[in-house]
Amino acid sequence: MRETLVYLTHLDCDDTEPIMLDKLCRQVDGSEWGWSKLNTLCWAIGSISGAMSEDKEKQFLVTVIKDLLSLCEKKRGKDNKAVVASNIMYVVGQYPRFLRAHWKFLKTVVNKLFEFMHETHPGVQDMACDTFLKITQKCRRRFVTRQIHEQNTFIDELLMDNGIPIALLSPAQPPFTLRQVISKLEKHQVHVVYEAVATMISSLASDTEQERKDQLVGKLMAIPNEEWSVVVQHGTQIPETLWDPETVQRVINILRINIQTASALGHSYKSQLQWMYETMLHIYRVYSEMISTAIQRDGVIAAQHSNIRAMRSAKRDTIRLIETFVDASDDASFVCSNLIPPLMEPVLSDYPRCVPEARNPEVLLLFGTIIEKVKTQLSELPVIFAALFECTLNMITRNFEDYPDHRTYFFQFILAITRNCFEVFFQATEEQFKLVVNSICWAFKHTDRVNSELGLTILETFLKKLIANPAVATICYQRFFVLILQEVFYVLTDTFHKAEFKQQAAILQHMFSLVEQPNVLTAPIFDTTQHPTFTSNKEFLTHYVTSLLSTSFPHLLKVQVDQFVAKLFILSVGEEAPFKTHLRDFLVQLKEFASQDNNEFFVDETQVKLNEQRRMAVPGLVAGAHDTNDGMAD
Repeated sequence: MRETLVYLTHLDCDDTEPIMLDKLCRQVDGSEWGWSKLNTLCWAIGSISGAMSEDKEKQFLVTVIKDLLSLCEKKRGKDNKAVVASNIMYVVGQYPRFLRAHWKFLKTVVNKLFEFMHETHPGVQDMACDTFLKITQKCRRRFVTRQIHEQNTFIDELLMDNGIPIALLSPAQPPFTLRQVISKLEKHQVHVVYEAVATMISSLASDTEQERKDQLVGKLMAIPNEEWSVVVQHGTQIPETLWDPETVQRVINILRINIQTASALGHSYKSQLQWMYETMLHIYRVYSEMISTAIQRDGVIAAQHSNIRAMRSAKRDTIRLIETFVDASDDASFVCSNLIPPLMEPVLSDYPRCVPEARNPEVLLLFGTIIEKVKTQLSELPVIFAALFECTLNMITRNFEDYPDHRTYFFQFILAITRNCFEVFFQATEEQFKLVVNSICWAFKHTDRVNSELGLTILETFLKKLIANPAVATICYQRFFVLILQEVFYVLTDTFHKAEFKQQAAILQHMFSLVEQPNVLTAPIFDTTQHPTFTSNKEFLTHYVTSLLSTSFPHLLKVQVDQFVAKLFILSVGEEAPFKTHLRDFLVQLKEFASQDNNEFFVDETQVKLNEQRRMAVPGLVAGAHDTNDGMAD
C-alpha cells in the first residue's frame, strides 16, 4: 500500500495532496472523526515522505501539522488528545528532510517530545521515546552542530548538569537536561533515550572529533556510571550485597543502558567499556560462583529460582554488551589485546563448568562474533574451541528441540571458524575432526529452516575450503566423502527439507564434479581393501549411489536409477540450472513427493515468471509485448 501511495504521489502530486488534506479537514470538523480513520490517514500522510519536491513537502507538512494541532485543541478527553498527539509525533518523525532544513522547528518538536515523556497516559511515553530515536537517527548531525542564534549545541545543553540530583533541578521545561528527561520514564524507555542520545554523538567524526566524542560519552554515561560505582563499592565492602535481588536488577538495568549506547556508538563506545570492563567481569564471576553454589546445594531446579534467573540475566547482558561492541568495532587488534585475555577465565572457563541448564548460549554468539571480527589474529582459538565444542554438542544431539538458542549460536560459531580460521580443524584430534563433520551433518538434518540452512552453508564453506588445502582434503575425502554424500541425499529425499533444495543441489553438484574430474580428486574415496574390484572413484560412486537409491526407493526401475546417476556426473561440470533441473525432475517422480506440494522446488523459476508478469502488465515497459495487431488489418 505504501508503494502505491508513493507511485500515486509521483504521478500526480497535485491530486494526491488535496485528497489527503480534505480527509484531514473532515477529521477536524468532526464529520469523519474516529481513532482508526485518523491513524490510517496519518499513516498514509507519513508514507509519502520524500515523494514531493522539497517546497511542496514543506507546504503540505505545515498544513498537516497545523490541522492536527487544531484537532488536538478541539478534542476533549485525555484518550482523544493522546491519539492525536501520537499521530502528530508519527507524522513529524516521517519527514526528516523538513526537520533537517528547519532547526527551530526540529528543536521545538524534540522539546515537545520531552514534555510527552512526562505524560503518564498509556502509550504516550513509548511513542515519544520511539519518535525521538527515529528523529535522532535521521537528523543526528544537527544536534551536535551549533546552530545559528544558539549559544551551545543541543547535545551540550542536554548533557549539562548530569551530576546534579534531580530534586535540585528546575521543573521539566526547556532547556531540558537528560536527567530531567528520563526522570519519569520506565526502564525500557530510558534505554531508548540513551540509544537516541548516543546516536547523536555517533555523528561526530572519529578521526578529527574523537576527543569531543569521548567527553560527550563520559557526560552521557555519568548517571549510570554513578550508580555502577555505588554497586561496585558496596559489593567490594560487603560481597553479599551483590546477591540482593534489588542490586541484581540495578546491575541488569545499567548493563542494558550500556548495550543500547554501545549499539549506537559502535567503536566509539571503547572508552566507556574500558572504564567498566574489569568490574563488569568481576560481577560476572561472582554471579557464576553463586549460581554454581545454588545448583550444587539444591540441584538443577535452582536454575529456575527467581534470583538465580536474574543473575543469569545479568551474565547474559554482560556477554551481550561485549558482543555488541565487538560486532561494531573496527579495531581487531584492540579486541585481541584488550578484551579477549580478561574473558578467558571468568567467561570461557565458566561455560563448560556450568550444568547445561545454566550455560548462557550468548557465550557461543560472543566467540563466534569475535572470530568473525579478528579472524586469524586469534591465537587463543584452539583453547576456545576445546572449551565450547564438545560440551555444547553433547547438549544438542539428544534431539532436535532442546536448547534452541544454543543450537543456532553453536552452528554460527562453527560457521565462523570454518569461514575465517579453517586451519584450526587441522589441529584437532582425529576424533574431534570426526565430531566436527558429524555436527555439520546434524545441523542440516534439523527440520527448522534456520539451523538446516546454517548446516548447509557450513558444509558448502567447508568443501570450498578443502580445495585450498589439498593435503587435508585427501584425508577428509577418504574418510568422510561418502558419509557426507549419503547425508545430503537423505535430506534431499526425505520431503522435510524441500525449502533448502537449491543449497542441496549446489553441494551435490560440487561433490559429483570432484569425482567426474579425475585430476581433481586423485586419492580413492573408498576403502580399497573392502572394494578391490573398483578401479576409480567414479566407478565406485556410481555403484554406491545406484545401490543407495534403489534400496531407498524399490519402486523405481533399475534403468531409471542408472540413467539418473549417470547424468548426475555428466551435468555436474556444467551450469547450475541443468543439474538442478535434473535433480528436481527425479524427485517429483518419487511417490513420496507425488502427493505433496512441490512448489519449493520451483522457487527460482516462479520468481522469474512473476517478475516478467509484472513487467508485462505495464503497457510499453516491455517493447512489443502489447502489439497484438500485426499491422495488416484495417
